[in-house]
Amino acid sequence: MTTRFTGDTWLPAINVICWFLLVVAVLGIMTRLGTKLWIYRKFTKDDYVIILSTVFDIAQGIATSTATANGYGEHIGTLTDDQVTTVMKSQYAAGILSIVSLASSKVSYVMFVRSITAAPLDRRIALVIIILLSIWGVVSVITVAFQCQPLPTWDYLTGKCYDRQSWQNFFGISNIVSEIVIISQTIVIIARIQTKLKRKLTIGFVFGLRIFVVAAAIAQIVVLNKTFHDPDVTYATWSVSVTNQLVLCSSIITACSAQFKPFLDSLRSSGMRLDALTGSYQYKSQNRYAYGSHIASSKQRSIPLHSLTGSSAQRPENKNSIASETYVSASRPSPDWDAASATSQSQIIRETRTFAVTEEFRSDADEIL
Repeated sequence: MTTRFTGDTWLPAINVICWFLLVVAVLGIMTRLGTKLWIYRKFTKDDYVIILSTVFDIAQGIATSTATANGYGEHIGTLTDDQVTTVMKSQYAAGILSIVSLASSKVSYVMFVRSITAAPLDRRIALVIIILLSIWGVVSVITVAFQCQPLPTWDYLTGKCYDRQSWQNFFGISNIVSEIVIISQTIVIIARIQTKLKRKLTIGFVFGLRIFVVAAAIAQIVVLNKTFHDPDVTYATWSVSVTNQLVLCSSIITACSAQFKPFLDSLRSSGMRLDALTGSYQYKSQNRYAYGSHIASSKQRSIPLHSLTGSSAQRPENKNSIASETYVSASRPSPDWDAASATSQSQIIRETRTFAVTEEFRSDADEIL
């Protein structure tokens, strides 16, 4: 019994592994989007960004398949000049598409983290990270797009190119550094949650899955430097394409896993806000900020004191008369047994009533009348 692929080739391994990882990423985002529609009946901004990331990941997978269809994974000596040219073009396109996909998945993840924290400082830091990641992605795309002296920019075998190995190392290291920054900020946010230690560990574990992106990026740097100067570029560099797809898959999956239903339930019960999902708003109290939801209605009434006593509310016509108003706010406190609870009862907004107390000072002439 003979197989379809015989001889010394990595072509089937590239196809099987890359497409498997791509399917896993697509299933992950479908689960995430399905959860959002099921629970909240809508998508949020970070969902659209992760969709964009997946679209570019699929395009990157197609570009890699085009390369394998023209001999990528086989020895360069067995390929024609046209096949080698097509392989380089496909690798060129795959490199640009993978950068956009990776940067988009990072931005989507940080956007979600930003939406669940109420601390203004944390939100500002997350916004700065999003801006830096966007700049990092744009600069990286431009750098790869003009890696060789035009034209053609994709011909790294005969063209005059910059030090591509140094650039790839820089890109990989910056990818790792950005992940460490993202994970560090998330850990700080989790440490501030007022909840049980077990629940903190659960939340930290799910967010900490981003460490797999770091591991995949390290593996990519190792295999890149090991095979970069090998003259048999279509055969020796197969592992670079596989690890690149592994980085993209792990980045997309870990960006989606934080929004699966069990984890969203854990976030909600921990007291973290999900305003991007439920449309919550912020209102200011005298000594603190509190968070509510448009889903739960908050009723407020302003009742003058004369409405309660039946007396007139007319202002005195005497010029010496003085009128002042005092507002008294009354609310129904939560039961003692629910004060420290993390259940849905503790999340309900209580009805708030506001009373206006009007005090009038009349002159002696008014009293005689």
